[in-house]
This record gives sequence, C-alpha cells and structure tokens, in this order.
Amino acid sequence: MSHQKFARRYGFLLLESVASQDPLSVSVAILHQFNILPEMYQVGYTNLFFRTDQIGALEDTRNRTLHGILRVQSCFRGHQARNHLKEVQRGIATLQSFIRGEKTRKEHAVLLQRHRAAIAIQNIKGRNSRKTFKKISDASVVIQPVIRNVEERLRGEKQKSS
Repeated sequence: MSHQKFARRYGFLLLESVASQDPLSVSVAILHQFNILPEMYQVGYTNLFFRTDQIGALEDTRNRTLHGILRVQSCFRGHQARNHLKEVQRGIATLQSFIRGEKTRKEHAVLLQRHRAAIAIQNIKGRNSRKTFKKISDASVVIQPVIRNVEERLRGEKQKSS
C-alpha cells in the first residue's frame, strides 16, 4: 500500500497532530502508535508491505473509531435538532399567546362598545319614559281640579234636590 494512501486512510487515528508531516512519517507514526512489530511490515520508499492479517487489525480499529465518531455526530445532531424543536415550540407558544391576547382584546372592545350602546339606548328610553310620565302627571294635576269642581257641583245639585 502506498504511503499516501495509508496516511490518508489511517492518519486520523493518530493521537498527535501530524498534518504537516510527509506521508512516510505519518505511516511510521501510525505503525508505532499501534505497536505493530517491525517484523510484521516492511517500509519502502513509496510503499508499505505487510504480512498477513496486519491490515485487518488496523482496519478493525479504523472501523470502530469511525463508528464511534458517527455515533457521537449522530447524538450531537439529535441534540441540536431537539434544541431547535424546543426553540421553535417556544416561539409558537409565544405567537399563539400574543394572537390569543389580541383576539381577546378585540372581543372585549366589541363587548364594551355594545355595552356602551345598550346604556345609551337605556338612557334614551328612560328619558322618554320620564317625559311621558311628566306629561301624564302634569295632565293629571290639571284635570284633577276640574274633576273635583264637577263633582262638587254634582254633589251640590244633589243636595239641593234632596
């Protein structure tokens, strides 16, 4: 396997940063980090040569590490999605309460307007009733003496005739 391909495939497994080093140094650092015995591989100028099953151990480590990375990324994305959902839900609740408040204020304004209109109508009816009562009362005051006079005359005539 070429040094470049090996370094690209397994370089992320290194504990320390070796991004600026050449592929040969990265390849040797990976082999030392995973304690692969020098008898199990041979380093050439452009390629690495392995004995049987040596790449398998590195491949297993690579797969486990990638699986762990993917699991962490998945958990983090889930966490971000849940936080975003909670934020959206809070926004929705805020908007809903604002809209409900506006709706209630408008309904209250309409009820208040109707109440004031009813009071105005009742005032007009009361004023008209008082005027009518006053007219009847005044007419009664005017008619009562006349009726009393008529009754007095009738009594007087009855007494004269008896």
